[in-house]
Amino acid sequence: DVITPDLRLEDYMEKVELFMPRENTVFGMTIYQDQYLVISIGATFALLDLESYTEDPEHPQFFKFDRTNGHNGHGGEQNALKVDSRKRIWWANDLGVSRFEPSLFIPDTATLKVVIDELSFYGSNLVDRADKKIMLEEKNNEFQVRLHLENNQHLTSDIGFLYQLNDDSLAYSDQREINFETTTFGLHTLTIYPVRYGIRQPPTSIEFRVFQPFLQSPWAYALLLPVFLVIGMMIWWMAKKRRRKIDHLRAQIIASQLNPHFINNALGWVQLRAAVTNDHDAVEVIENIAENIRMIFSNSRKQRAFHPLEEELKMIENYLLIQQTRFGNDFSYRMPGKEQLAKVNLLQNIPLMILQIHCENAVEHGIRDLKGKGYIAIDIFDQSEITRIVIEDNGIGRKKASKQRSLGLGQGSKIIAELIAVFNRRNKQKIVHFYEDDIFWDEQGDAYGTRSIFLIPKNFNY
Repeated sequence: DVITPDLRLEDYMEKVELFMPRENTVFGMTIYQDQYLVISIGATFALLDLESYTEDPEHPQFFKFDRTNGHNGHGGEQNALKVDSRKRIWWANDLGVSRFEPSLFIPDTATLKVVIDELSFYGSNLVDRADKKIMLEEKNNEFQVRLHLENNQHLTSDIGFLYQLNDDSLAYSDQREINFETTTFGLHTLTIYPVRYGIRQPPTSIEFRVFQPFLQSPWAYALLLPVFLVIGMMIWWMAKKRRRKIDHLRAQIIASQLNPHFINNALGWVQLRAAVTNDHDAVEVIENIAENIRMIFSNSRKQRAFHPLEEELKMIENYLLIQQTRFGNDFSYRMPGKEQLAKVNLLQNIPLMILQIHCENAVEHGIRDLKGKGYIAIDIFDQSEITRIVIEDNGIGRKKASKQRSLGLGQGSKIIAELIAVFNRRNKQKIVHFYEDDIFWDEQGDAYGTRSIFLIPKNFNY
């Protein structure tokens, strides 16, 4: 009665975190007499004591057997882990069969303890000093730790160390000598965990204090600080003003490059329709092109490289109407629905043609070479401080397009990317664009389709 269509295996599983830098593939597991979880990991055979795991999931008793610890045998393959009628454990791979006798196994259950013998700073051992204080020079910031282990009853060699300075990320070393650096002053705590068979043992910590030389302290420059502050503010203000002027000019130049890019594509559409005689749809195509050109040049006259989201959506719809005329029944599209549009601010400014260019790419590089019917869907979502815009197509995908033909010069995409980079420099919260490839799968197991996602902050400064 547990196996149902909505069965979630993770609801019946528990995670056991093992720190094994060289091994990470589990080939097989089985329960041995409700005492051990038997695990085949790469070239390693291991036992997890279930009772100790129940009592302390973070520090269970875990035992690993491989050639690095002087044990014979090899790793196992998938579904090659068995317990025979005599309660012996067998595992196998293409190199042979290995056997383990649990009745002969004497586990080492002692808790490892790290003893720090030396914490030195250029020859000065802080362990021997009661105050554990050091004066940190500007160029001398490397510390060295030497340590040894106690309670390693079986003299296990598969032991490493996780160490952490204050709240920094954990680092790993398999040596009894650890080097680390710090450039910060004040009280520091160095914590070292012994790691046996991938299980982290209880830590050992040592505290030491790093003092700043007087000449590097804020008091030495207290009188000069106001002067430095005023000079710094003036330099920053002038640099910011100059940068904004340069960015404004660069944005105008980039926007002006969009004009010939769009017109070139537009002429291509007109040429296509003109090749068909007695085509009554040509008038509608030209009207759509004309409307888009008017919007492009309107922004060009205003010397701006952005416009409202509403205008961008209108340009996209005009473009997709043209493509529907071009491909006929082999192409369809869906614009955002009324419910989506009602939840977003259509007057929110976005970079000029940021969506239009990617619709073009979807058609020209994905749908044009599609053997079936092409489809493009556009969705808009309001997400707190950002507007999320998604362009999805069922084309052949970027990977297959790159194999069949070049993706083209991509001049339009390059111009848009450069324009976004210019705008992003003015804002802490950036415009983000990324792709999701191979979003669909056909009956033959071949991947296709692309999803282009834009995250545009609502309070973006252009």
